[in-house]
Amino acid sequence: MEKLRAFQYLIILHPTEEEWKKGQKSQFIIPKSSNGYVATVLAANEQGALVQAAWNIPERFTEFYDRIEVAVRPF
Repeated sequence: MEKLRAFQYLIILHPTEEEWKKGQKSQFIIPKSSNGYVATVLAANEQGALVQAAWNIPERFTEFYDRIEVAVRPF
C-alpha cells in the first residue's frame, strides 16, 4: 500500500487575448477558504493530486478548459 501525502493546489482561469486587452486579469476559480484560494488533497503523487484538482473545477468553467491552469505542490 502506498502512503498518501498532502498536496495543495489552486485553479486559475486566464483571460483571452481580447479580454486581457480590455483589462481583465487571471482569477482563481475555487472558493476562498480559511487558507486563501488554496485547497488541500491527499494523493499518492503529484499526478494524483492534479487529477483530484481537475475534478474540482466548477462545472460552469468546463467550456474554458484551454484557459485553465492547475498548480499543484507538495504540502
